[in-house]
Amino acid sequence: MPTNYLELETDVLALPIAEGCRLAQRLWESLDDSEMSSQTSAEAELVAAVRRRDEELSSGRVQGLPHDEVLRAARDAIRCA
Repeated sequence: MPTNYLELETDVLALPIAEGCRLAQRLWESLDDSEMSSQTSAEAELVAAVRRRDEELSSGRVQGLPHDEVLRAARDAIRCA
């Protein structure tokens, strides 16, 4: 059993992808609105946007881009700045 955050993070990142995805989903679902009340409005808006985007992707209304395309676009954007 990990004794600190860094050990926990290392253990979690070593999980097989399916288990890591299940854990990420479970952690996401564990966040409740009472915890969000202490956030600034900007943070609350960001959380709301992320939840909307998650719903859009989960429902199939929108389709995400492959990871390598996103990284390539991000790297290209940084070089252009």
